[in-house]
Amino acid sequence: MHSEKERKQRLQQTKKKLIRSLFFNLLLPCFVYMVLRPHFTTDTAPLAISTIIPVIKTMVQWIWQHRVDWIGVISTFILSIALVISFISGRNSLPIKLVHPAVFGIIGLIFIISVLAKKPLLLIIFRAIGQQNKEHYNNPVVHKKITVMTALVGGVSFIGSIIHIVMAIVLPTGSFLVMSNMVSVGAIAILIVGAKFIVSKIK
Repeated sequence: MHSEKERKQRLQQTKKKLIRSLFFNLLLPCFVYMVLRPHFTTDTAPLAISTIIPVIKTMVQWIWQHRVDWIGVISTFILSIALVISFISGRNSLPIKLVHPAVFGIIGLIFIISVLAKKPLLLIIFRAIGQQNKEHYNNPVVHKKITVMTALVGGVSFIGSIIHIVMAIVLPTGSFLVMSNMVSVGAIAILIVGAKFIVSKIK
């Protein structure tokens, strides 16, 4: 079992990673778009440049830390397809706006399917990284908590992706980026609240 001090250290590390992730994946791309937009006649170029920022972060992380960020890999793949579609369709910005919703929609579906298959993905991940001993995850209560958390992550990600897709279609790019960030922060808040007040109370 991990000591209370170790748990606090892991929590602090998680908070730092979350703050960095929010900065590189949400705040910085939005800021870059707002700065670049007045210098272009369409949304496509500044949106593409701002969307590439998380991809660059993924590549740098892989080169310097030799660690693969699979979400970043999926984002890179989908962004490549979106850029091609955007170019073919006359530099339409919509395919690029749909990159992140597509990524998190896929992630949400994977999590949901893992729960339906009775093989919750978070349980597989926790076992793989060895956060606790194997007997810990055989505990029925722990198994149930992780299953519920997996379903919560999957549901929030999938529903969030649908909301993002609708906003991408009906809102202008500037408004979409602002509202997209708000929805993303709201999704994170729901997960935190869910983990604290729902999952933690399962017995």
